[in-house]
Amino acid sequence: KDNSTLQSEGWIDATTNLVAAHDAATAHLGAPWRMPTSDEFQALINNCTTTWITNGVKGRLVTGTGAYANRSIFLPATGYGDTTNLYNTASQGYYWSSTPHPGRLSYAWRLHFTSKSFSQQYSNYRYYGQPVRPVRDFAGCSAGGSVTYDPLPVTETQTTPVPVPYAWLDVHVPGIAYAYEAYEAAATATAANGRKVWECYALGLDPQVATNDFRIASFPMKANGTPDLANVTFDPPREQWNVPDAPVVWKGATQLEGPWRTVLVGGGSSGAARPATRFFKAVVFGDEDDIMVQLWEDGPYWAIMNVGAEEPWEYGYYFWWGDTVGYTNTGSGWISVTDGTSISFTNSVPANSTYRQTVSWLRKNGYIDATDNLVPEHDAAHVHWGGEWRMPTADEFDALVDNCTTTWTTTNGVPGYLVTGTGKYANRSIFLPAAGYGDDSQLISPDSQGQYWSSTPHPSNTMGAYYLFLNSGGFGRGRFIRYNGQSVRPVRDAD
Repeated sequence: KDNSTLQSEGWIDATTNLVAAHDAATAHLGAPWRMPTSDEFQALINNCTTTWITNGVKGRLVTGTGAYANRSIFLPATGYGDTTNLYNTASQGYYWSSTPHPGRLSYAWRLHFTSKSFSQQYSNYRYYGQPVRPVRDFAGCSAGGSVTYDPLPVTETQTTPVPVPYAWLDVHVPGIAYAYEAYEAAATATAANGRKVWECYALGLDPQVATNDFRIASFPMKANGTPDLANVTFDPPREQWNVPDAPVVWKGATQLEGPWRTVLVGGGSSGAARPATRFFKAVVFGDEDDIMVQLWEDGPYWAIMNVGAEEPWEYGYYFWWGDTVGYTNTGSGWISVTDGTSISFTNSVPANSTYRQTVSWLRKNGYIDATDNLVPEHDAAHVHWGGEWRMPTADEFDALVDNCTTTWTTTNGVPGYLVTGTGKYANRSIFLPAAGYGDDSQLISPDSQGQYWSSTPHPSNTMGAYYLFLNSGGFGRGRFIRYNGQSVRPVRDAD
C-alpha cells in the first residue's frame, strides 16, 4: 500500500508515521512510548558510537558521545521472522521504524546491523517479523515555569547496602525542600551491579516552600515491573500542601515499609515562598522482597537470579570455588568482569587456588570458617551482593531437592529448572537456568545442564566441592572439581 492509502485507511498520520493505534510500542507500553521514526534511527546512527559485543547475547552497544558518553543501550542481534522461521539470530539485528518507504509499496524503514555495520535501510518486506525498540519524546517539565535539574552531589548520596540489587538509595540534601504533585518514571538508570532501576522525575506545581521540609511520595509496582502511578501516596497528604503552616513531617530521607518504591522530593531555599522552579531527581530502587523467595517453612530466601545476571533466565558470572571475581566467556576464552584479565578454568593460577587443598588448609588460610563453609570475603554471593546474601551450603542444596518439586522447562527461550515449593509454598518458585560450566577456555553444555556452587568443600576429596547439578534428566547434589567455573545462586537466612 502506498502512503496515500495507508493514510486514508488510518495506518499513518500526516507525518507519514504509524498512528498510535497501529504503533506496537504504544500498544504494549502505552503513551508516550512509541516506535522510532526513520529520522530518529538516522539520528541514532549520526550521534552515537557502536560496538559489537557479547552481553550473554551478541549485539550492538550504542553509546552517546560528548556529555552523553556515559550512557548506552544494548540492541541484541535478534534476527527476523519469515514464514515459520527465525533467521540470522546472533549475527544480525533488524528493528522496525514507524515510517513506511514512500515509493516502495512493500517496504518500511528499519535499523539494520551486523558485526561490521550499523545503518538504516528499507530492504525488508513489511510482513517480516522484527523487534521494536520503544522511544519517547523528551518533554522536560513544562509545568511551574522554567526548569533546571539540581544534580545530587556524590557526597550527599549513599546506597545501603552496596551493591545489593534493588538496594535503597537514601538521598540527603540538607537545606532544600519542594512540594511536588506529579511523576514520570522511566527504566533508564542502572545500579552499581548493572541491575535496571527506576529513575523518577518530580514535577513541581505547588508554590509553597518550607526550609528543610521534605515531601515523601510512594507508589507500588505493577506485576509487569512498571510503576503504578495511578496509586501515588503522598506524605503529608496532597491536600495539606496548600496550607500555609502545614507541619514539617519529614526531615531528610525516609523509607516506607512494604514492597514500595520511595521518592524523596523537595526543594526551595531559605524558606522563601516562591514558585518551585528548580528540581532534582532521585533514583529509586526496589524492595529486596522482589528478588527473593522462601520455598519451605523456615528455609532460606533464594534469590531469583544468579550473581551477575539481570534477569532470572540469564546465566550470570562463572566462578571457580572460592573465587569472588567472576568471569564471562567471550567465545574464545574467559575474562574477568572487573578488569578484563584472561584466565582458564584449569589447575593453574588463579583457578587452582583451592584445588587439592584439605579442609584443614582451607580453614587455616582463611577460606572457610568453623562450620566448614566459605567465609564472607571468599563467598561470591556476599562479595557481589553484600548484606546478608551468601552462597548456599551443601545441606541447603539437599533441602532444596527434598522440599521442592522440579520441572525442566524453558523460560524466555532458556532451558532450565522451575523449582517450586510444596504445601502452602506451592505458589512460590525460582528458575535455575542451564548455564553450563567453564572448563579450560570453553563454556561447556550451556542450555543442556547447569552447575551451581555451594559454599561447602568436600571433607575428604581435596579436588572437589559440593554443587547442585541439573539437566533434563536429573536434579541433585554432587561434587565437582574446584577449578571449574560454575554459577552462583545467592541465598539469605529467613528473618
